[in-house]
Amino acid sequence: MSQKPPEPNGPPRSEPGGVPDEQPLPPDVTQPLGPDATQPLGPDATPPLGSDATQPLGPDATQPLGQVRGDATQAFPASPSGHPGPEATPEWMTGDQSYGRSPGAGAETPQGAAPGAPYPGSAFDGGAFGPGGPAGPDGPGKRRGWVVPVILTAVVLVLAGVAVYLFFGRGDDTPAAQETTSGAATSATEETTTASESRSLSADPLEPRLDTTVVNTSFALTDAGWTSDEAAIAAGAREALSGTYSDGSTDVPVTAAAFESIEAQDAYSEQLAADLEAGGATSQGEGSVYVDDTGHYWYYVLEDGATTALVWRTDDGVVLTLTGPADAVQTIYRNMLI
Repeated sequence: MSQKPPEPNGPPRSEPGGVPDEQPLPPDVTQPLGPDATQPLGPDATPPLGSDATQPLGPDATQPLGQVRGDATQAFPASPSGHPGPEATPEWMTGDQSYGRSPGAGAETPQGAAPGAPYPGSAFDGGAFGPGGPAGPDGPGKRRGWVVPVILTAVVLVLAGVAVYLFFGRGDDTPAAQETTSGAATSATEETTTASESRSLSADPLEPRLDTTVVNTSFALTDAGWTSDEAAIAAGAREALSGTYSDGSTDVPVTAAAFESIEAQDAYSEQLAADLEAGGATSQGEGSVYVDDTGHYWYYVLEDGATTALVWRTDDGVVLTLTGPADAVQTIYRNMLI
């Protein structure tokens, strides 16, 4: 029977705290060890393993750990630091060899440690609740523990800000709207007052202000001249006249009434326009008379569809009317000097 090389579970033994023996093998490893193949190789060779490869090697730190993951694995000699280190690693463990491990058995377990327990002195020494464990004081959960309170605080502050904005914002909107409405009403009142103040009442006699000949046209007052307009006098005019402009073929009746106030002038002109509409006339539009936006006119077509009527006020207390064909009425209206 020839001698075999040392099995993975049987590396050269070292003395306690020392270095592995470096006794050379016999020159011919194929020579028998002895009559029973159990004789030692030399004075300090490894004691016989016996028939059972799992027997202890000796009373030192290199005794086997026993059955670990189905593999009898010898432990490393202890180092001064209490865990395996370079000074405690036998030379036969250097390189790429994996003596003492069965295929798929995983990493070796240090002496005295249960399978799956952390290495002494490792970051997870002490288990999950150790200094570096997940539930320990310096674990990941503790390190990131500030994130959740910060996020919750930020959310609360944002919600509080929104609530304050909605509460006080709504309170501010209503007064602003009221202020705007009040400002608009005040502005409208001021405009009305300004417009009323800009219209000055004229106390001049009415007849001298009326044209006997309409400039730039062939229309002139007929020989009948001006007569008093009793209907306008009855409506409150201080002076009222009526007459007819004619170009020899077309006659256009005209009336003029002067009032004691701007308010009376406005009321009378608006009443005449309302009477025309009530009589079936169709409005053709209204607007300012003069380029400075003073005065006001209303233009209608009567029920016959051919006759037109124009009412306007001068904004100095006089209201006039023209009735006749559209071309003639518009020509006289554009060229009267009043």
